[in-house]
Amino acid sequence: MIAAIKRYLLLKRFERYLTTLDSSYGPIARDFWKRIKAALPNIPVPQTGPTNIDGAFQFVWDRDEHHFDVELATRYAEVVSEGYSYAIDTYDWFYRNRNTNFNVGSEEPLVLSNTNGLMEKAAMNWLTMIAELKP
Repeated sequence: MIAAIKRYLLLKRFERYLTTLDSSYGPIARDFWKRIKAALPNIPVPQTGPTNIDGAFQFVWDRDEHHFDVELATRYAEVVSEGYSYAIDTYDWFYRNRNTNFNVGSEEPLVLSNTNGLMEKAAMNWLTMIAELKP
C-alpha cells in the first residue's frame, strides 16, 4: 500500500513537472507522455530532461541491465524552392541490454504527429523491452 502511494505521488509530481516545461519542448513532451501512459498505464516514471539539441527532450528508463531512451525533438524541414520551413515533431528511440549487449533502436528520426496509431503500436512493442523496468 505504501509503495502504491509513493508511486502515485511520484507520478503526480512528474506530471506537474511536465506542465512547467517551456514552449520549445513542453508540448511534445506532454503529448508523448500522454500517449505512452495511455498505452502502458503502469509504466514507471522516467528520468527526463532537455538534451544538448535545441528543443529536444529525453525520456530515459534505466534499471539493472536495461536501458531504454526516447528523444523527442522539433525539427525543421526547409522547402527551399518556396522559401519557407515547417516544424516536424520527431522521436528517436534506443534500447540496450547491458548484459547481452543487445541494442535496437530507430535508424533515423520518426515523425510523431499524425501517426495514425503508430505511436501506440510502438509503445506496445516497447513494452516487451521495458517490462523488467517496472518498480
